[in-house]
Amino acid sequence: MKLGAKIFSKKDIELLEKVINKVDFIETMAIRSQNYDFLKSYGKNIVIHAEHQRFGTNPADSSKYARNTKSINFALRLADRLNAGKVICHPGRISNRNCSEKTAINFFKNINDERILIENLYSPSCSGRPIDGLCAVPESTEKFLKQTGKRLCLDFSHAILSAIIEKMPDYNAFIKPYLEMKPAHFHFSDILIRKKKDHLHLGGGNLDIGYYKKIFPKRAEITLETRNNAETLLDDIKLLNG
Repeated sequence: MKLGAKIFSKKDIELLEKVINKVDFIETMAIRSQNYDFLKSYGKNIVIHAEHQRFGTNPADSSKYARNTKSINFALRLADRLNAGKVICHPGRISNRNCSEKTAINFFKNINDERILIENLYSPSCSGRPIDGLCAVPESTEKFLKQTGKRLCLDFSHAILSAIIEKMPDYNAFIKPYLEMKPAHFHFSDILIRKKKDHLHLGGGNLDIGYYKKIFPKRAEITLETRNNAETLLDDIKLLNG
């Protein structure tokens, strides 16, 4: 397997300097206000993650078409500059009456770029009501991928949280159909199941890390989406490589 560190901008350069010799690639968020030319100097493969809802985008929201388009175009241009072979995208969330799965499917279907990967989401709650995340269960994810012609980035934490929300206690069984879709990339971190708290360093939650080491494909490329702490990230890398 190949392991990567996740950064957001040049502000994470201190972490990157400490772990760069232990990672195989760098995954970076493509934030439109940031310059990422500094990544060229590391000689590592780059994976791009397009802006998601935290940055005001939502491919499912028809009223945000212009913002969504500018965001994905920035991510694709950045991939060109950094010679990145993958651009990971959130499919969107149904958060208001302007949103629909059809809008999201049409948005990605009309972008003819094989580098785009769709990341599975889960349905969080906000102000006491659920917000439907697209690609939150295997069936809808497979449908979304087929209709858009895109490949999957499997986020294990999102899948496990979806299983919990769907009241499926055997979350490992819930994940198996995702693996059958032959994901092109993976996101991984530990989780505190009862608190639904993810992005923890390995060993900081309840997951059986040994089990996941066994089910990763041999050539899996895995971004460690753990907290931005170099020391714990190095421990995570050692654990997975051990």
